[in-house]
This record gives sequence, structure tokens and C-alpha cells, in this order.
Amino acid sequence: MVEYSRPRLDGLFRALSHQTRRSIVELLLQRPHSVSELAQHFHISFAATSKHVQVLERAGLIEREIRGRTRVAKIDVKVLAFTHTWLSRHQPL
Repeated sequence: MVEYSRPRLDGLFRALSHQTRRSIVELLLQRPHSVSELAQHFHISFAATSKHVQVLERAGLIEREIRGRTRVAKIDVKVLAFTHTWLSRHQPL
């Protein structure tokens, strides 16, 4: 079980508060992508996309790994599942 403090939860939800970052998460759920691929998908600069990816990475929602000469981003499903569980626990009945 992944445990998080309030500041960690704040960081997770802050990272998910931006529409582009939520869309990046949705794409990464399908398969890992490079920052270049993500930038092309959203028609925004590489630098802007990289900043969004860094926010998600700092929050722990994604990890980056090297594949050949490319760094790809992928979802950390444990953290995403924890976020979902936390939200589900706090739903009104």
C-alpha cells in the first residue's frame, strides 16, 4: 500500500489540476510516450510539454526511463491507483 502525507496528496492533486497534465496521464495510460511525441499530440512546444511532464514526475505520477537514445514517460500505476482509492474512500455514500 502506498502511503502519503497531506503535502504529498496536495502535490498529486495539484499536478492533476491542469487539463493538459490530465490529458498526458490519459495518453500514458495507453502506452509510454516520449516528450516529443506528447508535444506533437498537444501541438505545444517541447519545453512546455517537458515542464508538464516534470510536474507529473515530481508528484510521483509518472516515471521516466531510457529506451535506446530516448527517454520515455510512463504512468506509475501504484500511485494512480492510490489516488483513485483515496478519492473513493472520501466519496459521500
